[in-house]
Amino acid sequence: MELKELYEKWKAMEPTTEWIGEPPWQKLITYNPAKAITTELFSAYLQKVGVDTCNACNQEALVIPSEVNGFAMQYATAIENTIEPDPSDVLRAMESSTTARAYQASSRHYATDCLNCGNRMFFRKEFVEKKIEEFVGQDSTDENK
Repeated sequence: MELKELYEKWKAMEPTTEWIGEPPWQKLITYNPAKAITTELFSAYLQKVGVDTCNACNQEALVIPSEVNGFAMQYATAIENTIEPDPSDVLRAMESSTTARAYQASSRHYATDCLNCGNRMFFRKEFVEKKIEEFVGQDSTDENK
């Protein structure tokens, strides 16, 4: 499938709730497509931007870690050189309706793993999703010409 088709399929998805695991470790999980893209869509994005080999060993043995329901796994990674804010500053920002996003000391990432050497490459979630939307918009513009 092309990037645009996968994007439209992802955007049309509704949140679903499922029981995961076996009793007594079974738990109820809700998958919200608005919070993560599918592994298919992430793979199409990687192909579009030319990421097809590991940057450490140059092998093509890349896989995308995924959740049970086919969504790309997300990782929280600390941003270098950040200082945790004072809790009172965060509270003041929230009370004044200022977004607390500026105070976050971590960011969400998607990743690929190399089956050959074990290298993990991270891709910032917000950037990936923004670029996919740009590519889809460009494809729509190109079709209208």
